[in-house]
Amino acid sequence: MLNKPIKIFVLLLYIFTSLSLVSCDYKDIDRRIFIVALGIDYNDTNSEELIFSFKAALTAGSSGKGSSEIGSGQDYHIYEVKADSLANAFREVKTLTSFEPDYSHMKIIVFGQKFAENYSINSIIDFFVRRRDFQVIAYSAVAFPNAKEVLSVSPSDEYLPGNALFMKFGQGSESPYKYTAKLFQMYDRLITPGSTPFCSVVEKKENDLYIKKVALFQDGKLKLILEQDEAKVLNILNNTSDPSSLRYNYRGASNPIGVGLNQTKTKIKFKEVTESRNIVFDINIKVAATLEEVGIQDFNTKDLENSINRYVEEKALALLEKLKENQVDPLQLQRLYWSKTPSYELSNKWLTKEYSKVQFNVNVSVTIERSGLLKMKQ
Repeated sequence: MLNKPIKIFVLLLYIFTSLSLVSCDYKDIDRRIFIVALGIDYNDTNSEELIFSFKAALTAGSSGKGSSEIGSGQDYHIYEVKADSLANAFREVKTLTSFEPDYSHMKIIVFGQKFAENYSINSIIDFFVRRRDFQVIAYSAVAFPNAKEVLSVSPSDEYLPGNALFMKFGQGSESPYKYTAKLFQMYDRLITPGSTPFCSVVEKKENDLYIKKVALFQDGKLKLILEQDEAKVLNILNNTSDPSSLRYNYRGASNPIGVGLNQTKTKIKFKEVTESRNIVFDINIKVAATLEEVGIQDFNTKDLENSINRYVEEKALALLEKLKENQVDPLQLQRLYWSKTPSYELSNKWLTKEYSKVQFNVNVSVTIERSGLLKMKQ
């Protein structure tokens, strides 16, 4: 038997232990609302505030519908918040809903065109990478004309709220024009001196979304937009290209030849610094192609390959010169130069000084491997 002092001690121990226990603050799924996308827009009426659009997926619990009704009608809601910072916006959105916002399924962040042109995205990307409740593998993109209009699009073939936009970044359809820029990739380029962050442009046309352009940033702001064909060439140079096609006027024929680019592989190597202090890079592009559309019968396969080689070389060199002229380095040539030059340090001066001295030796090798079900003419 325990004596009285020990009994009192054990009783007090139980009391203090029970007081130190805290309950779990976890909220069940029927008390949460899942934010699947976020848009950030410029505020025309107040330059000190931004417009944040939170696209929420309406589950059976949050929408008041039964499970059989979800998928019929509008299955999302956009909460619009005007705030002077992201931190305030994420607190302000809680006042607009009775459910707890959950960001574990937020897959994409879109920047409105005017916002990207006037504000730096540096602090925005830093915010999402710093917080532990966001996925650093979420995609980022620039929205034309603005983020809210893009997020408001709900195509007829969309099965899940907000999923149509997410599926366009390689999870569903494959396109040679899109570039899947994830948050951690954008952050890596932002903090590396002399690097150029870039991402896809999402355009709204009626009730559809199109990704055919690429946006490049400098000092955190939108610097350059690459059009459709330029975006395709950039992906080829960056080894991020999906299978695509090429239309080529062979020998000035009225019916262009259609060539499928099944696989492309690009190797970029720093070659040398010349006596005149020019920095030379060798760029070798290999293309495995298929004849898909032939409008003429009188052609030679080897001659056609050589003609396409010269055509692709011209396109690649024109884009490389355009990037150099606009002082943007999406191919990270500075890192290649730095890795082979021990005395050089990564610097923002690369874009304004050394980059102008860069010369490109572009070599393209196209191999037509197949001609469909018809015999290839040698």
